Amino acid sequence: MELRKLTELLFILTILLLLLATFNKGLTLNDEGYVLQAGQRILHGELPYRDYFFVYTPLSAYITAGAFLLFGQSVIASRVVVLFFSIAALIAVWLIAKRLTKNTYVIAITVLFFTVWSPLHTNFSWPVVYSLTFTLWNVYCFLQFLETKQYRYVVFAGLLTSLVFLTKQNFGAAVLANGIIMFLCIKEIRTRKSFIMFTVPFLLPIILFVIQIYLSGSVSGTVENFYYYFFKKLIIDHNGSTPFIYILPSFVKTLIKAFFYLSPLIISVATLIYSLLKKRNTYFFLSTTTVLYYLTGIRPVTDIVHLTPLVSLLCLPYLEFVVMEKSKISQLIATLVAGVFILVGLYNAFFNGYYKWEQPLIKQTVYQKDSRLQIFLDDKSAREIKHVTKFIDQNSKINDYIFIYHYVPTFYFLADRKNATRFIYIHPNVLDSQYRKEVINDLKEKHVNLIVTDKNLREDTSSVSVYIRTHYKKFNTIASYDFWRKK
Repeated sequence: MELRKLTELLFILTILLLLLATFNKGLTLNDEGYVLQAGQRILHGELPYRDYFFVYTPLSAYITAGAFLLFGQSVIASRVVVLFFSIAALIAVWLIAKRLTKNTYVIAITVLFFTVWSPLHTNFSWPVVYSLTFTLWNVYCFLQFLETKQYRYVVFAGLLTSLVFLTKQNFGAAVLANGIIMFLCIKEIRTRKSFIMFTVPFLLPIILFVIQIYLSGSVSGTVENFYYYFFKKLIIDHNGSTPFIYILPSFVKTLIKAFFYLSPLIISVATLIYSLLKKRNTYFFLSTTTVLYYLTGIRPVTDIVHLTPLVSLLCLPYLEFVVMEKSKISQLIATLVAGVFILVGLYNAFFNGYYKWEQPLIKQTVYQKDSRLQIFLDDKSAREIKHVTKFIDQNSKINDYIFIYHYVPTFYFLADRKNATRFIYIHPNVLDSQYRKEVINDLKEKHVNLIVTDKNLREDTSSVSVYIRTHYKKFNTIASYDFWRKK
């Protein structure tokens, strides 16, 4: 017994060491900056949708703003909060596994699987971090209700479903659909009382959100925001869509990549079908959680960045299968497959590009003392970020309006400068002509004197690019960034 407790303690310490060794490393100037600036603008008195466009439902921006209020405005402040959510998600995974099995090794593999593919890959403030945490606790609450028949767990499940929806709308739809499936298929849940106990706490936060939108004068902005990004750009224009699989030179490599990208769907559907055939389907919603996340999350952009959180949820069908399957050989095969995924995940997290485009985590070793950073970066990125931020400081004042074009919003945050437009995610292919005109008008009306552009401007022929070249003069270049001053 003492040896078992020691082993469990060593495992917990290993997980914590993995989290602590990675949560403060790396920086992606685009996506991380997107939420950092959204949170920063809230502290400046601006609101999502009313004062700036925000692609997602708003909870991640408010959580980030809360991190800044608690710990000060810095990257590390947001990372500390993300670390808390990551630990909360792992506790939920551990509780789910412990609820279904007493096998210590299965519990450990389930927890390690999620650790490797979620917090080790996405360690910054990003909607999927929060939605995964809420989703896993939602699953645990349903398990607890099935075990205890205490309706408070249905109440928590409804509330958590709402929080997922307010964090990332597509995954909110997935979790809600999963809840509906459970109500339809599990007789213990299929009662009027369960329906009421789930629906009221689900609707309450959404109603409060709608009231906040109305009272803050954000109705038209919210409608415009979601119509434009969801219906206009994604559904009608297919803007930002990528091929499902890029064809590689080798057919075998293409086949392996295709299987890997399809693996969350294939494995979870196979587990679901097997459980239904075996008529051991009490916990089938573990697999349907992964299936629905995959179906709502893999498109329109299919790449490793969007795939990793979907792969992390394979820990649920793995757990479902080994608990359901009585054959030791089948359990061993499933565990070996999980082991392969864990090894691939560890390699990808530490030795492949951080967030796909940046240097691997293993190279993020240079500590940044800047009060708005306080994280580790690779040497090249550290020098570039330092020089760009310093130059912005030298050529503008705190809270000045500047304009960063295209999508590198982290510099707004690091330099503590205001975005002259209501667009954080800004790119010629994203903005229609009416919004490009709005950007130009903002530059005029707010007397923007400093513009920072990346290398993409050199091939950009949009009206915004033409306006910059016509009315501004390039006076410096640092790395891939050009600096422009009003003529």
